[in-house]
Amino acid sequence: MPTPSSSLLASLVQLTNDLEQQGFPEGSLYVVATPIGNIADISLRALKVLSLVDAVACEDTRNTGVLMSRLGLSTPLFSAHQHNERESAKGLIDLLKKGQTIAQVSDAGSPAISDPGYRLVRLALESKIR
Repeated sequence: MPTPSSSLLASLVQLTNDLEQQGFPEGSLYVVATPIGNIADISLRALKVLSLVDAVACEDTRNTGVLMSRLGLSTPLFSAHQHNERESAKGLIDLLKKGQTIAQVSDAGSPAISDPGYRLVRLALESKIR
């Protein structure tokens, strides 16, 4: 397998440095897109957010558990799917109000587009949560 070029490695170092300069406020809800089909498609920002949040609200804990394990992350997972989203959103908002930081993910792609997540995002906005 060929090794990455020095310019690619330099770009990754710069991107990582840029990411470290970004603020990630506590008590915020982060909507995080996950890879569709290829785990290598995860973004550096998604990796950073998933590594720093207190919990991850997900469509299916089994699927997200596999993703998190492959990424070497052990962040607690909370189920937030179409059948429990109304109730789970209220509990997650309570955690956010207490200063917890939460990422919302779906099984693949962007949550709240065609997957569960809009209730949590809407309730967060109504509750003046970032």
